[in-house]
Amino acid sequence: MNSLEEVSVVDIYDLASEIGKEFEKIIDKNGPNSVIDLIPKVINVLELLEAVLIKRDNEDSAVQELRDKIAQLETDKLEKAELKKQNDKLQTCFCTNKVYKGEEEEDICCISNENLDKHFKRSYLT
Repeated sequence: MNSLEEVSVVDIYDLASEIGKEFEKIIDKNGPNSVIDLIPKVINVLELLEAVLIKRDNEDSAVQELRDKIAQLETDKLEKAELKKQNDKLQTCFCTNKVYKGEEEEDICCISNENLDKHFKRSYLT
């Protein structure tokens, strides 16, 4: 265990086991009264450390979920901007205009902005 980021709850359980074995050695040599006041304090510290590590792990998971959500939102924003750019470019190309030939009037484009918007919405959703 080199740093706090590397310590896991399992490491705390292993540490508690090692401490328990050391307490048994002390009790065998000096009797139970030699550690009777120390054991509850050590147990309390180990339980607090376990709780802190569980909280850290939960917070790390929440932070990662938020990072993933931010990345997804940024991707969605870029995709939306690109679609808007394409839509704007096509709307410029496909605007409805009339061409006058003498007395006749002719549509040079049969795609209205409304139809174009519907097309892009369908394309984006599929």
